Amino acid sequence: EVPDPMRHFWRFLLRKDLPAASLAAMSYATFGLGDSSYPKFNYAAKRLHRRLAMLGATPLGSCGLGDEQDGRGIEEAYAHWEERFWPALAHQLGRELQPARLATACPAPRYTVAQLVSAPRGLASEAEGTAAEGAAAAGPPSARRPWSAAVLRNERLTRDGQPREVRHLELDLCGSGIDYAPGDAIAVQPRNPPAAVDALLYTLGVADPHARLCVTPNSPLWRAWLGAHDTTAHEIFSTRLDVFGVARRPFFALLAHFATDSDEKERLEEFGDPQGVDELAAYATRPRRTCAEVLADFRSARPPLARYLDLIPPLRQRYFSISSSPLLHPTTAHLTVAVVRYKTLMHEPRLGVCSNYLASLPVGATVRIWLRTGCLQMPPEPTQIHRPLLLIGPGTGVAPLRAILQHRAAGNAATGAAGEAVLYFGCRSRRDDFLYEEEWRALLERRVLSSLHTAFSRETEQKCYVQHRMAESEQSLQLWRLLRDSCTYIYVAGAANQMPKAVRAALSAAAMAHGGLSQDAALAMLARLEAERRLQFETW
Repeated sequence: EVPDPMRHFWRFLLRKDLPAASLAAMSYATFGLGDSSYPKFNYAAKRLHRRLAMLGATPLGSCGLGDEQDGRGIEEAYAHWEERFWPALAHQLGRELQPARLATACPAPRYTVAQLVSAPRGLASEAEGTAAEGAAAAGPPSARRPWSAAVLRNERLTRDGQPREVRHLELDLCGSGIDYAPGDAIAVQPRNPPAAVDALLYTLGVADPHARLCVTPNSPLWRAWLGAHDTTAHEIFSTRLDVFGVARRPFFALLAHFATDSDEKERLEEFGDPQGVDELAAYATRPRRTCAEVLADFRSARPPLARYLDLIPPLRQRYFSISSSPLLHPTTAHLTVAVVRYKTLMHEPRLGVCSNYLASLPVGATVRIWLRTGCLQMPPEPTQIHRPLLLIGPGTGVAPLRAILQHRAAGNAATGAAGEAVLYFGCRSRRDDFLYEEEWRALLERRVLSSLHTAFSRETEQKCYVQHRMAESEQSLQLWRLLRDSCTYIYVAGAANQMPKAVRAALSAAAMAHGGLSQDAALAMLARLEAERRLQFETW
C-alpha cells in the first residue's frame, strides 16, 4: 500500500500510455520510511524508485531504506544516505553545494501566530465540528472534512483486571455519506489528553491557553493545516501537534537555537547532530521519550508559540479496520481497538495517543473520522457467498475478519447456502481475551462458520500461536484442501511482527507435506495466489 497522499500520483505513474522516456529529463533521489517487521519492507519506496527509472528518470543513488525497528531509529540510515546524496546532486548540477544544517542555521518560521482581539466566539474545534456535520453535503468525509461521529457504544472486550485492554466501539454514520465495505478502515483524528495538555502548557509558560489566535502560513509552500480561522493554544496542542510522540533528531536540532542555558544548548545540539545517533538513541529513541518530556527537561528552551508549529510534527490520523458489515450494520461502523500501554525505562508508561483517546470516549461523545479503502477485498460477485474462506487473525487482527463473516452471514440468510469458512484465532487465554467468542459460537451453530481453531498462547507450557495450530496434521491437511481449491480466498490480518511470515511458512509447509510440492513450488503457489488476490494480508 502506498501512503494516502501518494495514491493519485502513483496511479498516474502507472498509466500504460506514458512513454518509456517520459521522465528522461528528470533526476531523482528516494528515501523510504519503513518497518522491517512488515513482510514487504519499504515496498512503496522501492516500487516508486523502480518506476521512475522505468520512465527514464536518472537516480542519484540507490534507494535509502529507513527502518523503525532499528534501535537507533531511522536517523542513522538517513544520515548515511544523505552523505551520498549531496555529492551526487552536486555532480549532477556541476557545482558545489553547501546544504543548510539546522545545527548552524535557524530557518525562518513557517507560520505567524497573532492574537485576536474581537469578542470571543468559542473554540475552533466547535466550528470544525459544525462544518464536519455538513461534510456529506460537500462530498464524502475526508481528512479536510472529517465527519463528527457519535459514539453509540464503547465497552471492554477483555476481562477486567488483566493488563491487555481491547475495546469494542460503535460509531454512528447516519447522514455521513460514508459507504463502507468489508476490509475498509476508519481514519480517526485523535486528540491529546486534556490534563496532559494543560500540564504541558503550564510548563511552557503559556499565559492564556484559551486566548483567541489566528495562524497563517508565511509562504504558499506551507500547508495551511492550522487554517487562518480562530483557534487557541490549547486547541493547537490538543488537536494539531503530536506533542506526545517520540522526539526526533530535527526536533532537537531546532530546539537548540532557543536554549539560553549553555549546557542545555550543547546537549540539544549533540542530540540534533547526525554524529550523535548513539546519544539520541539512549536518551529518546529507545525509552520513547516524547516531545513534551524533552521540553520539560530543557527548561531554558522556550521558543515563541509560532515556533512549536515548526518543532513538533502534526498529529496524524490513525487507521482502524472496520469490524462490521454494512449489510448488517448500514448506519454504524464497529471498531476493535487494542489500547496501547507499555513500559520503557521511563517512569511513566508509554501510551498510544489514539487508542487511549478512543478508550476514554463516553457514549454520546463525538470523534472525527473518514473512510479509507482497506487492503482486504471481498471475492467478486455473484459467486462471493459460495467461495471457501480461510481466515487467520490473531488478536485484533480478527476485526476485518469479523466484518467478512458478518457479510457472509447476511448473504447466507438471503440465499440459504454459503461456502466453507474456516477461522484461526489466537490470543493469550480463553478466559482473558477471547474476542467475540459468543459470536463465533453462534456462527458455528448457524453453519456460517465451518470450523474454528484457537491458539491460547499462555495456557500451555510452550507458547502456542496460530501457526502452530496450522501445522498440526489434521489442520495441515485441511489447509492443503483449501489451498488447492481454485475458489478459495485466504485472508491474514494482525500484527506485523513474526506472524505473517510464520503463517506463510505454515501454508507452504502444508503444500509441501500434502501436495508433494517442493519448497520453491510451494512458494511460487503462494505468490500466484497473492497476484490473483486470493491470498491477502493486512498487517500493522
